[in-house]
Amino acid sequence: MVIQNNALNLPIKEEELSPLHRILLHTDGTVTEVLRQWTGTIVNIIKPPLNSCFLWNKLDKLNLYFKGNSTNTACKDFKFREVILQNAETNTNLVYALSLICIKNLTATVLYKLDHTDMGIGMIVDSEKLESYREIVEFSKMKVENVPFFQKIFPRSKQFILHRAYVIYSSKKPCFIINEYFPSEPEHFDFQVANSDKKRILGYRKESFK
Repeated sequence: MVIQNNALNLPIKEEELSPLHRILLHTDGTVTEVLRQWTGTIVNIIKPPLNSCFLWNKLDKLNLYFKGNSTNTACKDFKFREVILQNAETNTNLVYALSLICIKNLTATVLYKLDHTDMGIGMIVDSEKLESYREIVEFSKMKVENVPFFQKIFPRSKQFILHRAYVIYSSKKPCFIINEYFPSEPEHFDFQVANSDKKRILGYRKESFK
């Protein structure tokens, strides 16, 4: 698994992850659907106001997102898309995603949906019946104290921001390079289960993250 040459990016150890984090980092399905099933609520997709951004400028300045590092994953003609996945009942921000959209490898219909709808990329890929596969290319974590701008989106996060990056290919061409970020505290995700069940489901101890 690739880790960018950046002092703020730290490796992730599997043993420090809760079951939920393992699913979020390793899933090859849509994260929106995973969160909907785990939280038991609708997950809204929030885009920034026109001509503004959430965190892209901060991440770009510090080189904290995966851009592609080879002929197969590089995306030369691209645009960015930022979204926040948000719990519709509590308005809690669950995941922040920054995507590079490879314009020349996508149809006009896909590009229109990216710009003019609030659909997630996975949903668009499914709705267009694109034959695709995903390659996870990076896992990392960052101390919240080193990236305080993430608290704009995740105000309750105190320890780490987890990050994964993956590429969606169609017809052997890269279409999307997606970077996802979320807090290391599993309780952040607002489980709709009894408190007595949370420890069993999360399998998590706060002291596991060092």
